[in-house]
Amino acid sequence: MLSTAAELAATLVNDLPPDVRSIVEAHFFDGESIYKIQRRYKMKRRDLEVMIEAALVKMRLALRSRGVRVVGDVI
Repeated sequence: MLSTAAELAATLVNDLPPDVRSIVEAHFFDGESIYKIQRRYKMKRRDLEVMIEAALVKMRLALRSRGVRVVGDVI
């Protein structure tokens, strides 16, 4: 069982597909703008936003399945 919120968050991010993980890490951990990521990956802005939102939904569901009811409890 994971003992800290940081370990749980890291596990959830690591469980994402590699391409999605790199985008999520760039945006949320490295602070890169959607525009900068969009240019690097040559993606449409809407497609990028949909990808990020889907990853967040997946991680929220995983948190809920582990008993976390409020995402802020982890962050």
